[in-house]
Amino acid sequence: MKDANLYLSGGGDSEDSFLLDKSFLEKIKKEENILYIPIAMETDTAGFESCHNWVTNTLSRASNTPIKIEMWTNLYNKSWNDIKDFGAIYIGGGNTFKLLNYLSDTGFISILEKYIVNGGIVYGGSAGAIIMGKSIKTAEDENDKEYKKSDGLNLLSGISIFCHYNSAFDLKIQKYIKENCGEVIALPEKTGLVVSDLEIVIIGYEPAYYFDLNGNITTLEINKKYSYDSSSGFYKFV
Repeated sequence: MKDANLYLSGGGDSEDSFLLDKSFLEKIKKEENILYIPIAMETDTAGFESCHNWVTNTLSRASNTPIKIEMWTNLYNKSWNDIKDFGAIYIGGGNTFKLLNYLSDTGFISILEKYIVNGGIVYGGSAGAIIMGKSIKTAEDENDKEYKKSDGLNLLSGISIFCHYNSAFDLKIQKYIKENCGEVIALPEKTGLVVSDLEIVIIGYEPAYYFDLNGNITTLEINKKYSYDSSSGFYKFV
Protein backbone atom coordinates (compact mmCIF):
# COMPACT_ATOMS: atom_id res chain seq x y z
CA MET A 1 0.00 0.00 0.00
CA LYS A 2 2.20 2.80 -1.21
CA ASP A 3 -0.77 5.16 -1.55
CA ALA A 4 -3.55 5.90 0.95
CA ASN A 5 -5.84 2.87 0.81
CA LEU A 6 -7.51 2.49 4.22
CA TYR A 7 -10.00 4.98 5.64
CA LEU A 8 -10.98 4.08 9.19
CA SER A 9 -13.77 5.92 10.99
CA GLY A 10 -14.37 6.20 14.73
CA GLY A 11 -18.02 5.40 14.22
CA GLY A 12 -19.88 8.70 14.45
CA ASP A 13 -22.76 10.00 12.36
CA SER A 14 -22.57 11.62 8.92
CA GLU A 15 -21.61 15.01 10.35
CA ASP A 16 -18.81 13.45 12.43
CA SER A 17 -17.29 11.60 9.47
CA PHE A 18 -17.74 14.34 6.85
CA LEU A 19 -14.05 15.22 6.45
CA LEU A 20 -12.97 11.57 6.27
CA ASP A 21 -15.79 10.79 3.82
CA LYS A 22 -14.72 13.69 1.62
CA SER A 23 -11.11 12.49 1.58
CA PHE A 24 -12.27 8.95 0.78
CA LEU A 25 -14.44 10.04 -2.15
CA GLU A 26 -11.66 12.19 -3.60
CA LYS A 27 -9.65 8.98 -4.16
CA ILE A 28 -12.37 7.32 -6.23
CA LYS A 29 -12.95 7.98 -9.90
CA LYS A 30 -16.43 9.35 -10.46
CA GLU A 31 -17.38 6.58 -12.90
CA GLU A 32 -16.52 3.79 -10.44
CA ASN A 33 -18.97 1.93 -8.21
CA ILE A 34 -18.57 1.55 -4.45
CA LEU A 35 -19.31 -1.85 -2.93
CA TYR A 36 -21.16 -1.48 0.38
CA ILE A 37 -21.10 -4.34 2.92
CA PRO A 38 -23.40 -3.78 5.94
CA ILE A 39 -23.42 -7.34 7.28
CA ALA A 40 -22.07 -6.34 10.71
CA MET A 41 -25.57 -5.06 11.47
CA GLU A 42 -28.06 -7.26 13.31
CA THR A 43 -30.99 -6.72 10.97
CA ASP A 44 -33.22 -8.16 8.25
CA THR A 45 -33.66 -7.30 4.58
CA ALA A 46 -35.71 -4.19 5.31
CA GLY A 47 -33.06 -3.06 7.77
CA PHE A 48 -30.32 -3.50 5.21
CA GLU A 49 -32.25 -1.26 2.83
CA SER A 50 -32.26 1.38 5.56
CA CYS A 51 -28.49 0.93 5.83
CA HIS A 52 -28.13 1.46 2.10
CA ASN A 53 -30.17 4.66 2.30
CA TRP A 54 -28.02 5.85 5.19
CA VAL A 55 -24.68 5.28 3.48
CA THR A 56 -25.95 6.83 0.24
CA ASN A 57 -27.13 9.95 2.05
CA THR A 58 -23.98 10.12 4.16
CA LEU A 59 -21.55 9.91 1.26
CA SER A 60 -23.68 12.15 -0.96
CA ARG A 61 -23.20 14.96 1.55
CA ALA A 62 -19.46 14.81 0.95
CA SER A 63 -19.52 14.41 -2.84
CA ASN A 64 -19.74 16.86 -5.72
CA THR A 65 -20.82 14.13 -8.14
CA PRO A 66 -23.46 11.36 -8.06
CA ILE A 67 -22.39 8.23 -6.17
CA LYS A 68 -23.03 4.69 -7.35
CA ILE A 69 -23.28 2.24 -4.46
CA GLU A 70 -23.94 -1.48 -4.80
CA MET A 71 -24.88 -3.34 -1.61
CA TRP A 72 -24.05 -6.98 -0.85
CA THR A 73 -25.62 -8.78 2.12
CA ASN A 74 -24.58 -12.30 1.07
CA LEU A 75 -20.87 -12.92 0.57
CA TYR A 76 -20.96 -16.66 -0.11
CA ASN A 77 -19.51 -17.79 -3.44
CA LYS A 78 -18.03 -14.40 -4.24
CA SER A 79 -14.77 -14.32 -6.19
CA TRP A 80 -11.94 -11.96 -7.04
CA ASN A 81 -13.57 -11.28 -10.41
CA ASP A 82 -16.71 -10.12 -8.60
CA ILE A 83 -14.93 -7.33 -6.70
CA LYS A 84 -11.82 -6.39 -8.66
CA ASP A 85 -13.50 -3.64 -10.68
CA PHE A 86 -15.10 -1.78 -7.76
CA GLY A 87 -13.56 1.62 -7.14
CA ALA A 88 -13.76 1.09 -3.38
CA ILE A 89 -15.31 -1.09 -0.68
CA TYR A 90 -17.19 0.41 2.27
CA ILE A 91 -17.60 -1.90 5.29
CA GLY A 92 -20.14 -0.58 7.78
CA GLY A 93 -20.47 -0.81 11.53
CA GLY A 94 -22.36 -3.12 13.86
CA ASN A 95 -21.15 -6.21 15.70
CA THR A 96 -17.41 -6.58 15.10
CA PHE A 97 -17.31 -10.28 15.98
CA LYS A 98 -20.23 -11.10 13.71
CA LEU A 99 -18.54 -9.23 10.88
CA LEU A 100 -15.11 -10.83 11.18
CA ASN A 101 -16.43 -14.36 11.65
CA TYR A 102 -18.83 -14.00 8.70
CA LEU A 103 -16.02 -12.74 6.46
CA SER A 104 -13.96 -15.75 7.53
CA ASP A 105 -16.76 -18.32 7.21
CA THR A 106 -17.66 -17.18 3.68
CA GLY A 107 -14.05 -17.04 2.54
CA PHE A 108 -14.54 -13.41 1.59
CA ILE A 109 -11.76 -12.27 3.91
CA SER A 110 -9.07 -13.66 1.60
CA ILE A 111 -10.66 -11.88 -1.37
CA LEU A 112 -10.75 -8.64 0.64
CA GLU A 113 -7.08 -9.02 1.55
CA LYS A 114 -6.20 -9.53 -2.12
CA TYR A 115 -8.20 -6.44 -3.03
CA ILE A 116 -6.27 -4.35 -0.52
CA VAL A 117 -2.85 -5.76 -1.48
CA ASN A 118 -3.62 -4.93 -5.11
CA GLY A 119 -4.22 -1.26 -4.28
CA GLY A 120 -7.95 -1.33 -3.57
CA ILE A 121 -9.45 1.42 -1.43
CA VAL A 122 -11.35 0.30 1.68
CA TYR A 123 -13.40 2.37 4.11
CA GLY A 124 -14.16 0.84 7.50
CA GLY A 125 -16.73 2.39 9.81
CA SER A 126 -16.51 1.31 13.47
CA ALA A 127 -16.64 -2.53 13.21
CA GLY A 128 -15.33 -2.19 9.66
CA ALA A 129 -12.37 -0.23 11.04
CA ILE A 130 -11.67 -2.51 14.00
CA ILE A 131 -11.22 -5.62 11.83
CA MET A 132 -8.33 -3.91 10.02
CA GLY A 133 -6.23 -3.98 13.20
CA LYS A 134 -4.29 -6.79 14.84
CA SER A 135 -7.11 -7.98 17.10
CA ILE A 136 -10.81 -7.23 17.52
CA LYS A 137 -10.65 -7.99 21.25
CA THR A 138 -10.76 -4.22 21.73
CA ALA A 139 -14.51 -4.77 21.17
CA GLU A 140 -14.68 -7.90 23.36
CA ASP A 141 -18.00 -6.88 24.94
CA GLU A 142 -19.67 -7.39 21.53
CA ASN A 143 -18.91 -11.12 21.54
CA ASP A 144 -22.33 -12.15 22.84
CA LYS A 145 -22.51 -15.35 20.78
CA GLU A 146 -19.07 -16.77 21.60
CA TYR A 147 -17.63 -16.19 18.15
CA LYS A 148 -14.26 -17.90 17.80
CA LYS A 149 -12.22 -15.71 15.45
CA SER A 150 -10.66 -12.58 16.92
CA ASP A 151 -7.53 -11.99 14.82
CA GLY A 152 -7.99 -9.01 12.55
CA LEU A 153 -6.36 -8.37 9.18
CA ASN A 154 -3.38 -6.73 10.99
CA LEU A 155 -2.87 -3.97 8.43
CA LEU A 156 -1.41 -1.45 10.90
CA SER A 157 1.83 -3.20 11.86
CA GLY A 158 0.54 -4.85 15.02
CA ILE A 159 -1.75 -2.04 16.17
CA SER A 160 -5.39 -2.66 17.10
CA ILE A 161 -8.23 -0.15 16.72
CA PHE A 162 -10.67 1.06 19.38
CA CYS A 163 -13.71 3.03 18.15
CA HIS A 164 -16.28 5.32 19.83
CA TYR A 165 -13.50 6.42 22.17
CA ASN A 166 -13.57 8.83 25.07
CA SER A 167 -11.31 8.96 28.13
CA ALA A 168 -13.74 6.84 30.18
CA PHE A 169 -12.40 3.86 28.18
CA ASP A 170 -8.73 4.38 29.12
CA LEU A 171 -8.65 1.65 31.77
CA LYS A 172 -10.43 -0.79 29.45
CA ILE A 173 -7.87 -0.17 26.71
CA GLN A 174 -4.97 -0.47 29.12
CA LYS A 175 -6.40 -3.76 30.38
CA TYR A 176 -6.57 -5.01 26.76
CA ILE A 177 -2.92 -4.02 26.23
CA LYS A 178 -1.79 -5.83 29.38
CA GLU A 179 -3.67 -9.02 28.46
CA ASN A 180 -2.83 -9.05 24.74
CA CYS A 181 0.53 -7.26 24.52
CA GLY A 182 -0.59 -5.03 21.69
CA GLU A 183 -0.67 -1.31 20.92
CA VAL A 184 -3.94 0.52 20.27
CA ILE A 185 -5.08 3.57 18.35
CA ALA A 186 -8.30 4.92 19.86
CA LEU A 187 -10.67 6.86 17.61
CA PRO A 188 -13.35 9.23 18.93
CA GLU A 189 -16.52 9.34 16.84
CA LYS A 190 -15.45 12.60 15.20
CA THR A 191 -12.10 11.16 14.12
CA GLY A 192 -10.71 8.97 11.35
CA LEU A 193 -7.43 7.54 10.08
CA VAL A 194 -6.04 7.41 6.57
CA VAL A 195 -3.53 4.55 6.45
CA SER A 196 -0.87 3.47 3.99
CA ASP A 197 2.40 1.55 4.22
CA LEU A 198 4.20 4.88 4.39
CA GLU A 199 2.19 6.85 6.92
CA ILE A 200 -0.90 7.39 9.03
CA VAL A 201 -2.81 10.69 8.89
CA ILE A 202 -5.50 11.79 11.35
CA ILE A 203 -8.53 13.36 9.65
CA GLY A 204 -11.54 14.76 11.48
CA TYR A 205 -12.55 17.18 14.21
CA GLU A 206 -10.76 15.66 17.22
CA PRO A 207 -7.35 14.03 17.70
CA ALA A 208 -6.83 10.28 17.95
CA TYR A 209 -4.89 8.61 20.77
CA TYR A 210 -2.07 6.07 20.65
CA PHE A 211 -1.64 3.65 23.57
CA ASP A 212 1.81 2.05 23.66
CA LEU A 213 2.71 -1.33 25.13
CA ASN A 214 2.97 0.18 28.59
CA GLY A 215 -0.43 1.83 28.34
CA ASN A 216 1.05 5.31 27.96
CA ILE A 217 -1.11 7.67 25.88
CA THR A 218 0.12 9.93 23.06
CA THR A 219 -2.18 12.43 21.36
CA LEU A 220 -2.19 12.08 17.57
CA GLU A 221 -2.84 15.49 16.09
CA ILE A 222 -5.31 16.26 13.30
CA ASN A 223 -3.75 16.44 9.82
CA LYS A 224 -0.31 15.46 11.11
CA LYS A 225 1.47 12.69 9.22
CA TYR A 226 2.97 9.84 11.23
CA SER A 227 5.52 7.98 9.15
CA TYR A 228 6.29 4.29 8.92
CA ASP A 229 9.82 3.27 9.88
CA SER A 230 10.74 0.34 7.66
CA SER A 231 13.86 -0.45 9.71
CA SER A 232 11.86 -1.06 12.90
CA GLY A 233 8.58 -2.12 11.32
CA PHE A 234 6.60 0.43 13.36
CA TYR A 235 4.91 3.77 12.87
CA LYS A 236 6.56 6.76 14.61
CA PHE A 237 4.14 8.34 17.09
CA VAL A 238 6.66 9.89 19.47
